Amino acid sequence: MQTLDTSTKTAVRTLPNYIGGEWVPSESGESLPVTNPATVKPGDEMTVRVLFKGQPLTTNVYATYDGFSKEENTYAYYTEGHKDGTAKVKITQPGIWMVRVQHTTPEHTGDYDFILYDTPPSFGFHTVSVLAATDFIVIPVQMSGYAIKGLKETLRTVHEARERLNPRLRVLGLLPTFVVARTRFSREMLEGLRAIPNVRVFETVVKTTVRLQESALAGEPITAYSSSSEAASAYRAAADEVMHAVIAEGEGG
Repeated sequence: MQTLDTSTKTAVRTLPNYIGGEWVPSESGESLPVTNPATVKPGDEMTVRVLFKGQPLTTNVYATYDGFSKEENTYAYYTEGHKDGTAKVKITQPGIWMVRVQHTTPEHTGDYDFILYDTPPSFGFHTVSVLAATDFIVIPVQMSGYAIKGLKETLRTVHEARERLNPRLRVLGLLPTFVVARTRFSREMLEGLRAIPNVRVFETVVKTTVRLQESALAGEPITAYSSSSEAASAYRAAADEVMHAVIAEGEGG
């Protein structure tokens, strides 16, 4: 895989006669200002152009300003680039702004049969980059109302990523987790998931167990922390299902 990760810091109407910014390119990519930062004021749009190996790249562009948030990888503005590699960033505050681009492109995978990505539970640039690079995704779904709302957003984002970034991208299936089989709520949730058209729901379900909580606290996978537990067996069964599903999808084209 090759990853483009470029950023800039530029002042907006805070320094007299300011004419540029500090640009940090990656080995193969760069983001360049089209608009002179010295002319930009709050409320204006600043145009940047993203290049990868010298060619325009259509990808996501993130921007933020100093003091927006103390949380890492949090951005005040997000936009999608055009076919010519340009993107318009809305400057909403005076001060020092950072524009960041991250894009991952697939390359020859050598001797690997499968490559797995474990993304954070958010749609930041790490997750979007994975959606641009991968063929299939598996979506764990907790048995909760909030998770169902999140699933709708996830499926919508996957659809947009397929349209804009990666036409190969497909949902391999949904993996039910935190299942309490004795409750009617979990049973109805499972029925609801399996009623979603054109989406595979794996037969394996991961039930709620204290072993999973303990393994998370210990910082170990459940298959190592308690290899003979029901939860570990469930994850091994899920892995088998995923592998067979990938092979079936590959054979089916």
